[in-house]
Amino acid sequence: MNLVGSERGLFSDEDARNLYAVGNQLGIALARARVHDKLERLVQDRTAKLTAEIVERRRIEKEQARLVAIIEATPDFVATGNLDGHALYMNQAGLRMLGYEPGQDVSGLRVGAGHPHWALKLVRETGIPHAIEHGTWSGETAFLRPDGKEMPLSQVIIAHRGPDGAVEYLSTIMRDITRRKEQEARVARLNRIYSVLSGINSLIVRVHERDELFAEACKIAVEHGKFAMAWIGMVDAASENVKPAAIAGRDEGYLDRIVLTANEDAPDSCKLVARALSRLEHAVCNDISADESMSQWKDEALKRGFHSVAVFPLLLEQRPVGVFALYAPEPDFFDEQERKLLIEMAGDISFALDHIAKEEKLNYLAYYDALTGLPNRALFDDRMTQVLRAASHEKNRTALVLIDLERFRALNDTLGRSVADELLKLVAQRLQSVIFDRDSLARIHADVFAGLFPDIKDEADIARIVEEKIIACLSQPFTIAGQEVRVSAKIGVALFPGDATEHDALFSAAEAALRQVKGSSDRYLFYAPKMNAQVAERLKLENKLQRALERDEFVLFYQPKVDLGTGRVAGLEALMRWNDPGTGLVPP
Repeated sequence: MNLVGSERGLFSDEDARNLYAVGNQLGIALARARVHDKLERLVQDRTAKLTAEIVERRRIEKEQARLVAIIEATPDFVATGNLDGHALYMNQAGLRMLGYEPGQDVSGLRVGAGHPHWALKLVRETGIPHAIEHGTWSGETAFLRPDGKEMPLSQVIIAHRGPDGAVEYLSTIMRDITRRKEQEARVARLNRIYSVLSGINSLIVRVHERDELFAEACKIAVEHGKFAMAWIGMVDAASENVKPAAIAGRDEGYLDRIVLTANEDAPDSCKLVARALSRLEHAVCNDISADESMSQWKDEALKRGFHSVAVFPLLLEQRPVGVFALYAPEPDFFDEQERKLLIEMAGDISFALDHIAKEEKLNYLAYYDALTGLPNRALFDDRMTQVLRAASHEKNRTALVLIDLERFRALNDTLGRSVADELLKLVAQRLQSVIFDRDSLARIHADVFAGLFPDIKDEADIARIVEEKIIACLSQPFTIAGQEVRVSAKIGVALFPGDATEHDALFSAAEAALRQVKGSSDRYLFYAPKMNAQVAERLKLENKLQRALERDEFVLFYQPKVDLGTGRVAGLEALMRWNDPGTGLVPP
């Protein structure tokens, strides 16, 4: 037997083989241990990676679920679709907007479903190409509601690209902007109303004439307020009828078809106008197509683009004097805020009417007598200056007549102020009946009237007017409060240009004649005493000739005409002679 390490005699061959076998086993065991460690580390690493992947996947799934929950919870329309136009996904809000049930299969839906024609064309021809080229597109589109009306939308289209940069699919988000559009429309309407208010307030400051105020107010309502029509009508107190005073916009004979009155019971009348006037409050119809009170004129109104109307009363001293009517091209135009502003506008116009009425009254009192309505001294002087200027240019004669009522103060003290005032009114009316031009008659003092007579022929002409018209009309009794009142008058006359060539001097001459006649027994006197005698003589002769004509005192004579050369009768003259019983035959 061989020994290993024979020199030392330690191991035999068998022992060596046994040790070798043990060594091999130990090596294998160590190798296995190392492999096991590696496998265990590999398993641990793999397990850790799988765990991390699971955790990440779960995180992603949760994130996706959270995003889907958010998308499903949003009230906006969210959808995706492929490039061939088929929908891939649509959230619940989107389905509701299109009128579908939740969870419905959307694979059969096409991109653009629910859009009206114009919006679909915008999306296909503009939105999608722009998004593919630039990544996104945004604009305003719409969906059709079940009732056929459009739902305005704010829409965004997004193009999603793959790793190679090519567009793989599209997504879109749409938001219902109905409320925003309504707010924008309301703001626009309010801005229009504010513009009308501003324009009318500016108008009130610069306009002082009623017709101009009405015409401009209607024009401002149509141009600034964008109303389809505006008109202002005034009420006739006696008949309660309303007559349009100004119209702007698309009337086209519309008002001619309607009975406009303040009487709510009148047949075929406009109920809104009658209600506004009788109740002193605004009346509104926000949908002409559906309002029963407008059914009679609905077709004509809609044909002209009228969809809502409001009528506002115009008040003067809390009395209805007119209406301001506004026709809007939109239904439901007159909400509470618009009404408040338009009521304010009607109040401004009413204020302007009151201001104009007071201004007119002041102007009237400045130039007219408040009791009789005749021109006063200031206006009469102005008119007389104009008449005399024309008479001077045309070489015409003009007479100024001053008429003083006798014992008027005593009558006032005896019968009272009211009777005296009524007498002055009646005297003015009678004088107007004989002095045909109202502007030629004036009340210049408490009991003194003045008359101007242009284009008289001569002194006798004005004398006849004084006697036969003025004195004659005043000689008839007046009946006041059931009692008979008689008046008499003294009259002074001055002539242009004989007595004066300026109106002040002419007036002074007529006043001098009036003072003179008041101290005499005559009814009237001319300014020049010599003229009084001449006129009296001429009128006396005219009266005698008139009586001679009535008594057939004129005689016809024929007088031959002789040719002195031949001594023969060459002709004759027919002569009318007056055979006066007192003086005998009066030659021609």
